Amino acid sequence: MHFKLIIAFVDDNKTDLVLDTARKNGAKGATVINSARGEGLQQSKTFFGLTLETQRDVLVISGRRTPKPAHSAKQSPGAEFDIKPGTGIGFSG
Repeated sequence: MHFKLIIAFVDDNKTDLVLDTARKNGAKGATVINSARGEGLQQSKTFFGLTLETQRDVLVISGRRTPKPAHSAKQSPGAEFDIKPGTGIGFSG
């Protein structure tokens, strides 16, 4: 049996929506890491010592690999990944 792994970085208010969509499309399990933040090559911008970057939830979703993708974060229309920049990103392998 072959499995697919999907990793998605989403706003915390979109986490349940993406997880529900993944379950409906065959996900077998998921791990949620709350309040993750990233660091790039450039130092984060601050305003009076507070960072201006938002924290995200990291979703690690597993499911059975099929000829067509069984589930993906992009299949959640309410997540608006393709509509609003900065709402999140998902990738699979």
